[in-house]
Amino acid sequence: MKPLFSTIILILSIKAYAQDCIHCMYYRNYITPSPYQITNFSPVANYYLPWWYNYSMPHYSNYNYPGSWQNYGLNGNHYAHNHGGGMAGKPNLYIYGKNGTKFSIQLEFNEKSNLLAAVPAYENGWTGTVMNNSILSNSGSYEYIYYDYGVDITGLQWKKGYCVEEKKLMDSLNKDLISSGFNRKEIDDFNEYWSFKMPSADNYCVFPQTDNELKRVAKIISTPKATLNRLIFFIVPQNKEQDKMKHIKYFKKPEKKWSSQANQEKSDFVINEWGIAFLDESHAFNQ
Repeated sequence: MKPLFSTIILILSIKAYAQDCIHCMYYRNYITPSPYQITNFSPVANYYLPWWYNYSMPHYSNYNYPGSWQNYGLNGNHYAHNHGGGMAGKPNLYIYGKNGTKFSIQLEFNEKSNLLAAVPAYENGWTGTVMNNSILSNSGSYEYIYYDYGVDITGLQWKKGYCVEEKKLMDSLNKDLISSGFNRKEIDDFNEYWSFKMPSADNYCVFPQTDNELKRVAKIISTPKATLNRLIFFIVPQNKEQDKMKHIKYFKKPEKKWSSQANQEKSDFVINEWGIAFLDESHAFNQ
């Protein structure tokens, strides 16, 4: 399972719970049917709240949404502090080079951005070898690297973009990926994950971020030096209720149309990155 905005839950080895999974316990123990149910009485609520209740599916609806969702953005109270107002979820790094190319990659975050999770594990960076367009590392073989991070939204651009209705969102994002130089496999991975993870909305305003903006908040440093093709879609869901919040900077619609453009630089070592980001709602309302 590939988590988004990875909520890391530390499951303690407590003997009383050892035989149960975290969600199985919730569904098995929280509501207990009454023995008198056959006489049309309602089930009796057994108010048994295990220690992990506040960390379970009722609060982290990752099965339906991209993370711990509030009304118009993520609930930052459920994420590590100092995340700068937004969270970038599951950016995928695809690494290309000649077979046998050894590489190292580091992320340089600014003071208001921070790493939340990564696969493979980020241990002062990632190291590995490119082999047949896959990544070999000490922990195994990967098609791509992915990570989640808190992003400093003040370092991003909020003027260029576009707004689109729900049924056209994925098509619009796909067109941007194609014209930005992403290949079919990368786009298929994008669709496989994100087509099921978008929060419901009347429409969406999309503020694309390329390496020009991303290097101010999460710079990629690689050896050998790579040609970078980075595209993170910062998405702000729009609903009718948001008309009263037009004074808030991050809920305003884009002022200019954004046009995608592929990186024309060429080198023997290439990193392509796509991802999605959302606001931390509590931060946005305080702007």
